[in-house]
Amino acid sequence: LQRTIIDHPAKRKVVCAGRRAGKTVMAAVMATERFLAGQRVLLSSTSQEQADVFWGYIRNWLWPAITEYDMYKHEVRRVIQHGDAQIRVKTGRNPDALRSDHADLLILDECARLDPTAWQMVGAPMLADSDGDAVFISTPMRRNWFFELYTKGQGDDPRWASWNFSTHANPHLKPQALAALVEDMTDDAYQQEIEAKFLDNAGSVFRNIDSICTGHRHEPYAGNFVIGIDWAQVTDYTVAVVLDTDTRTVVD
Repeated sequence: LQRTIIDHPAKRKVVCAGRRAGKTVMAAVMATERFLAGQRVLLSSTSQEQADVFWGYIRNWLWPAITEYDMYKHEVRRVIQHGDAQIRVKTGRNPDALRSDHADLLILDECARLDPTAWQMVGAPMLADSDGDAVFISTPMRRNWFFELYTKGQGDDPRWASWNFSTHANPHLKPQALAALVEDMTDDAYQQEIEAKFLDNAGSVFRNIDSICTGHRHEPYAGNFVIGIDWAQVTDYTVAVVLDTDTRTVVD
């Protein structure tokens, strides 16, 4: 299944999969193969921890080539370069941090949890020079903008293709461990995180979030702040909001 997706000719690939289904490894393989073919790759994830997972795969797989061909590698910037070929791993919580010159392949990991501007305003333009490819991989987050991308991949446009598979598609996971998850998770959480189903937005606590949240998360800085917390009691999520008391703005 991973190889089928990697080799598919679509320019825009949308992969909706359950947790631990193998989508991260697939994306890292795709990025590594493109780099070895002389292309420029930018791979972005939602958190530093997840970005480090990608970086670990790619660095280890490329290590023999890095040492033999004296490739440029910058551990802090998470970049490997050889001639015109380049592979970079970055976090995408702040879409503007992804701005770059151009890329032949852009991979947005867990993009259901990214701001849509990461693709619409930043990612798409960087592919214009080479008519590059984009890969969107994520577990679903109800029917937000990732659902719209997935739906587009189910249409007639040959540039777009989408796949949907659950955690159970991974043959390396123990069946008894997967079975136990039914007891450990709520029904909604299991359907979304394991079965990779797009749940109806009516079940969410907060509605119209994308249309009213226009700000961006700020990197930490010195100042005076207050944190408001809405504790999850049963099945929803605990929500914390950080406000700058001097500027009276939401910063995280």
